[in-house]
This record gives sequence, structure tokens and C-alpha cells, in this order.
Amino acid sequence: LTAAQAIPSARWVLMSQLPVAEAYLPVHNLLHNVGVAAAMVSLLAVLLSAWVIRRQLAPMREAATALALQSQADRAPEPLPEHGPDELGELISGFNRLVATLGERERALRDSEFRWKFAIEGAGDGLWDWDLPAHRTYYSRAWKSMLGCDDAEIGNDPQEWAARVHPEDRAAAEAALDDHLQGRSEVYAHEHRLRCQDGRYKWILGRGVVVARGAQGEPLRVLGTHTDITARRAAADALQQSHELLMRVINAVPARVFWKDTDLRYLG
Repeated sequence: LTAAQAIPSARWVLMSQLPVAEAYLPVHNLLHNVGVAAAMVSLLAVLLSAWVIRRQLAPMREAATALALQSQADRAPEPLPEHGPDELGELISGFNRLVATLGERERALRDSEFRWKFAIEGAGDGLWDWDLPAHRTYYSRAWKSMLGCDDAEIGNDPQEWAARVHPEDRAAAEAALDDHLQGRSEVYAHEHRLRCQDGRYKWILGRGVVVARGAQGEPLRVLGTHTDITARRAAADALQQSHELLMRVINAVPARVFWKDTDLRYLG
């Protein structure tokens, strides 16, 4: 920076020079100090904001950790730890109330399921529960023992049933089941033979009903029972054979024979 001033009486020109860096040094120092102060204030604000946010979100982080542990342990949902009466506290409190309600409903459902399973298996029937989307079927212990099998000898594949149906009965049994799945019959009910573990066949009355359908009406879940009717079928077959034998005897007798059953009917 240069400044000049004329002195007429002396016929001089007075000039003053100052380096720019030296002239603006106070300004540069001021800007530097302001920048350092602003950086420190900004860093302090960031650290303070991070601490505040971390403190405010700590309950949410604890809740997420607790939920993750519960899901990994395959446990029923448990109440989360509650904190202050802020918005997050109200959210966790609402979640805990929902968990309590769901727990009560689950216990009621479990008790109800236990009662109807006990009633079915107490009557000697086997229970099956078919989850179609998962391609999995639950077979009760009574269902397996009816065929002379232990729990470990029969899995959860729906083919466990189909593979044991007598070849002569398989087409009719599958057709009756498909009619119900497609909604052409109100319930599934069919008598067929199932192969036991020792290779013998038992007559089984299979019954079931679709308890859940999808948005397009597709079956999602079917509950049913198996009843051992081997003795009843044997008695019916024996009665039929006795009747046929009696008819052959009657037809072979030349004389006229009458059978009294509320009235007299001519048989031969």
C-alpha cells in the first residue's frame, strides 16, 4: 500500500509504503480466530447434539436389542423396559399393552387348543393339521400310534398320508379331498385303508374341513381327524357274508320260508 502527499514549500513529495501482508495482518488474525472459534463451537454443537440424540434414542436402542434377543431365542414377546413420560415412553408403553393383550389371547388360544385336542385324542381319534403354503402337516401321536408308528417314524410331509393309502382307495380318497379343497363339498369325509408299520391295512374314516382360505379362495389350512373303523368294517363285512349265506340257504330250500320282522315278508 502506497500513500503520497506533496509539500509545495519544500517542493517535496512525501510517500509512505506498507506491505499488504503487514497491513491486513490484523484482519487475517481476526478471521483466523473467528474460524477457529466457529470450528470449535460447531464441533462442540455436534458432540452435544450427538450426546443428546444418543441419550434420547437409548430407550429405542434398548427396545430394539430386547426384541432381537427375543426373536433369536424364539420366545414369546415380553414387555420392554419403560422410561420417562415422553413420546418414546408412550410408544413403548403402548407396545407393552399390546404384548399383554396378545399374551392373554395366546394363552386362551393355547388352552382352547389343548381342550379340543384332548377331546379328540381322548376319544381315540388321530388329529392332522395341514398347512398348504408351507407344505407341512402335523400328525398327532394318536394318529401315528394308530398305524403302529412312533413319533420319529413319521415326519411332517403330507405324502406321509398319501403314501400309506391303499392303491385301490387312493384315487377316490384324493378326489374326495380335492372336492373339499375346491369348495365343492362342505366337509371332507372318506373311508379308506391305510398301511400300518407292520404292512397290514386298517380301515380309516378320514374327516376334515378347511379352516382358512386366502384372498382368492385358495385353501390355506385344513384340520381333520382319523378314526379307526376296522372293527366296524369287519362287523359289516361279516354281517353281509351272513346275509348272503342266509339268502343262499333260503334259495336252496324248496319250501316256502317267511321271515318275521314287524310283519311277514315272503323271501322264497
